[in-house]
Amino acid sequence: MRIRILSIYFFFSVLALIPFERSTATDSIPEGYNLMWLYYQAGQGKPRESTFITDTETTCDIDVRVAVEHAVPGGYSIIRNIEWEVEASHGFTFTRNWSKNYMLVDSGRIYTVFTYSGSGIGNPHSGTARSTHCSNYGGTTNPPNGRQNKPIEITVTFKGTGYRDSPINISHRFIQDEIDQIRQEYVDLQGTQMKIKPDDPEMSIPSRTAFSDSNSYNSGHYGQMIDASSHVRGTPPCGDSAHAGYACQISSDHMTEISGWSGTFYECQPHTTFPCGHTDLNIDSAYHAYDTFPCGISTHVGHACTATAASDGLNHTLQASCSLTNANGDSCALTNFYACQPHTCVYSCGRSGCSQTVSSSTQHGATCASGHPYWTCKSSDVSLHRTRTCRKCSKSWERCSTVGGTPLCDDPWRRSRGLPCWKKE
Repeated sequence: MRIRILSIYFFFSVLALIPFERSTATDSIPEGYNLMWLYYQAGQGKPRESTFITDTETTCDIDVRVAVEHAVPGGYSIIRNIEWEVEASHGFTFTRNWSKNYMLVDSGRIYTVFTYSGSGIGNPHSGTARSTHCSNYGGTTNPPNGRQNKPIEITVTFKGTGYRDSPINISHRFIQDEIDQIRQEYVDLQGTQMKIKPDDPEMSIPSRTAFSDSNSYNSGHYGQMIDASSHVRGTPPCGDSAHAGYACQISSDHMTEISGWSGTFYECQPHTTFPCGHTDLNIDSAYHAYDTFPCGISTHVGHACTATAASDGLNHTLQASCSLTNANGDSCALTNFYACQPHTCVYSCGRSGCSQTVSSSTQHGATCASGHPYWTCKSSDVSLHRTRTCRKCSKSWERCSTVGGTPLCDDPWRRSRGLPCWKKE
């Protein structure tokens, strides 16, 4: 399906040592552009891992981000007509939850990051019981058919139009590896179908580390099998000894990480969803208080955590630099301003030695009467290229195109004596 971005919000984020993923040979990126995948996550998969399991049997959320670098030498950063396309197997179709873009400063480089978050709904598994679904049931004569023995896969494509209408196309593919194909069976059969006996405890989804490809008892259809260590007692990934138990029986809330406002934590840890909509550990409530934004404008108020993207559609934080460019592709030179306050962009002069700000990088550029380009902000250029007029004969000339710098005067008396023109001051 094709989703077109209708609204975009700008805000700044400053991070360090971001691990970017470069584009592949199948992508279409015009010369002069530097695009890469900054982040991607599908379902219950980990961030920046392409394998995953769905959130539930029929639902799966995705979150992806593409970064384009600014100020690439000889390159471009402007992208227009942005579109996101999501294609998936097993009947999954996706609708956009939100999409926006923001500025990112990393190791001295500036990027525009385009984001897409979507929710997918797909087909339920086709197996009606463990006997027609599970990977290890029935030995080698009964292959798993709950998902037609095929992995679920999702391909997300970012499209846009670059400089001179050049097409931009960069894709990322999520696809389940063998371990997550097995784990998907646990997702699909949550509930009574996962119980051997009605009064048995609910079986949780095993972690990826529970599997081994060296188990000598494995005679099923996959090369992976849950290792015996899954049936020993220990502390779960949350690290709380009070939650210790047999690995095969530990519930998912002790293993599921939540991306909170101030960092990642486990679902079993006490946390709160605040009025602003963010979920976080209780100790971080100050970040979500309702007050005047950092810009200090009394009418600009809201939850402190939303200052970069408030409900009024504005960014109320101090900006290190402006992201706007003019028609010539010049970057605005304005610094240290609040994004919620309108400003007029200024630009650096195109001459490296000039410290003045101008309305365009070519503002100080000029062409003399002899057809030579020069900078009006450089005194030596002005002296060389400006037009001079003789007081005696009214002849005009430019030093840049006159041998010796001054021509012979046409006044009869001065010319008879070989005297040069006498310039007017």
